[in-house]
Amino acid sequence: MSEKQVYESDAILEEIVASPYKYGFKTDIEMEEFPKGITIQTVRDISKKKGEPNFLLNFRERAFRLWQKNANPKLGLPQYSKH
Repeated sequence: MSEKQVYESDAILEEIVASPYKYGFKTDIEMEEFPKGITIQTVRDISKKKGEPNFLLNFRERAFRLWQKNANPKLGLPQYSKH
């Protein structure tokens, strides 16, 4: 590639980079929002939104209740001596 071609390609690249993004950052998709955290009501709302049968909702509710009984994990909490 000649020096002139390199200069021209660099100029084109600079022009592209300096120009505003013409496609935008908007995505038109349907979405559902739920409150932060997970509750039994959230489990029910998601199941209803998905049109799941009652046996599956019952399974999810039971699994959620069992999950609630678990202790929180101790993830990466380092223990340092006071010395």
